[in-house]
Amino acid sequence: MTRLILILICLSGMAHAGPWPRAPGTGYLSASTTYFDAETYADPLSYSTIYLEYGLSDRFTIGLDLGQNDLGAYKAIAFASTPLMAGYLGDRLQISAELGAGMVINREALRAGLHLGRGGRVWGDTSGWIAWENLAIFTTGHRPRITSDLTLGLQANDRTKLIMQLQSGVTPGEPAYVRLAPSIVWQRKPGHHLELGVSAGLENTEDYSLKLGVWREF
Repeated sequence: MTRLILILICLSGMAHAGPWPRAPGTGYLSASTTYFDAETYADPLSYSTIYLEYGLSDRFTIGLDLGQNDLGAYKAIAFASTPLMAGYLGDRLQISAELGAGMVINREALRAGLHLGRGGRVWGDTSGWIAWENLAIFTTGHRPRITSDLTLGLQANDRTKLIMQLQSGVTPGEPAYVRLAPSIVWQRKPGHHLELGVSAGLENTEDYSLKLGVWREF
């Protein structure tokens, strides 16, 4: 189970803690920039994020999510996540809840999440995981923005991970969007990773994007 949790911790690179808690006393830091094909001249050409999480105890992971979102909106959110029904679902299935608070575009914001995940061997001796992660962001005087991401990951070898993600969401006043976002992650040395990802817009979003990121575990 410990080995499986270490593999699945990589889901935190998606900018939220995901369904698996971080081990007490361990931390994770990531920074990434995404460049994309803007739909209008007024749209941003890139956005950047800094993400930090720390295992506070066996039941609580805390963290910070800073930077911008895919709409170019600045954000600063502190959050905590905890497993639900621990011990009742077996070792392979995990459900967790997240609650956060902070600021988005100079407005007070609350963020609530429900995440589900399952890991194990998915093809022969290849380990992998699947996760469904859902977030709702509430800002003062506005309806919530909802995002839902479905992720499939494979541990290709000891140093390489392959990730395929289907991203979707609804922003108040805008049509729902869907994009497909594969990425590859290399381990440079223990605790240090590089990520290269691309995305293709399937519905009501940019045609393509390129993501560059670094991860650090401590």
